[in-house]
Amino acid sequence: MSVPINTGTFLKAKWPGVLEFFQKAAEGYPLQYPKIFEQRGSSQAFEELVEYTGFGLASVKAEGADGAYDYQVQGDIARFVHVAYENGFIVTHEEIQDNRYPVLAQSRPIALRKSMEQTREYVHANILNRAGNASYTGPDGTTLLSTSHTYKTGYTYSNRPAVDVALSAASIEDMILLLQGVTDARGLPAMLQQKRLIIHRDEQFNASRILDSINESGGADNDINVLRAQRYIPEILVWQYLTSSGMWFIQTTAENGLLTLDREPINLRDENDFESRNAKYKAYMRFAAGYGNAQAVFGTTGA
Repeated sequence: MSVPINTGTFLKAKWPGVLEFFQKAAEGYPLQYPKIFEQRGSSQAFEELVEYTGFGLASVKAEGADGAYDYQVQGDIARFVHVAYENGFIVTHEEIQDNRYPVLAQSRPIALRKSMEQTREYVHANILNRAGNASYTGPDGTTLLSTSHTYKTGYTYSNRPAVDVALSAASIEDMILLLQGVTDARGLPAMLQQKRLIIHRDEQFNASRILDSINESGGADNDINVLRAQRYIPEILVWQYLTSSGMWFIQTTAENGLLTLDREPINLRDENDFESRNAKYKAYMRFAAGYGNAQAVFGTTGA
C-alpha cells in the first residue's frame, strides 16, 4: 500500500520562516549512459539482432576455369525484451492546501523524473557491472567479457585478459593489442578501434596520470607517453554507477554493440482521486538495454 505525503510528513511546510527546502543530490547532473549506449527506438514487444557472416578472401581464378563461390552463415541472436518501470507518489488534499511553500510541491515531479533517470543509469551500468558474472550471459552463451567467445563458423576471440589486471599503461597497451588483433567470423581482421576508456570513479586520477602525462607515467626513463602522443584513447569516461573500483573497459567501434531500445520514454501523469481527494503522480517508462556484439567492450572485472 502506498503511503501518502501528508501534513505530518513536512511539518515545517505549514509554518513561515523556512529559507529553503533542499535535497542532498546534485541537480542537473548529466546522464552518462547515452554516451556509452547507442539509443534506438522500438515499436515491438521485443527486438532481435541477428548476426551473419561476411565472405572470406577471394581465390585466384585460373583461365577458363569455373569461379569459386562462397557462403554465409547465420550467427547468434540477441533478443531485447522491453521491461516496464514505474514510480510515483501520493499527496493528500490537506497537505496541498496547508503547504506554504509551492517550491516544495513543484520539486516533487522533478525528483520523480530524477528517480526514473537514475534507474536508467543503474540498469545500463549493470550490463558492465555483470560483465563477468556467469549468471548473465549474452547471445553466444558466454558472459560479456570472456576468453572464449565463439562464432558459429568455429573461430574464437577473447575480449578480456586471461588474468584480470589493474589499470596501468602496460595493461592498456596490452588491451589495445588484444582488441586490434580480433578477427571476424571468417578469420579476417575485425578492424576494431578504441573509442573511450570507461572507469570507476576511484581510478579517475590514476587514469589521467597514465593517459595525460607527457612522459611515460611512473617511469624512471625519459620515454614519451605513447598513449598520449598517438591519442590511443580519445576519451576517459568516469561512470559513477560502476560498482567495482577494479573494473575498467575500453569501448570499441564495433557495430551493434551496447544498445538501449526505447519502447516508451519517460512520461509523467497526475490525477486526483475522487474518494480521497488525494493527488497521485506516476512516472512510467519501458525499454530494453543490452548488447548484440560483445566486441563492443574489452576489459577486466578487477585484479
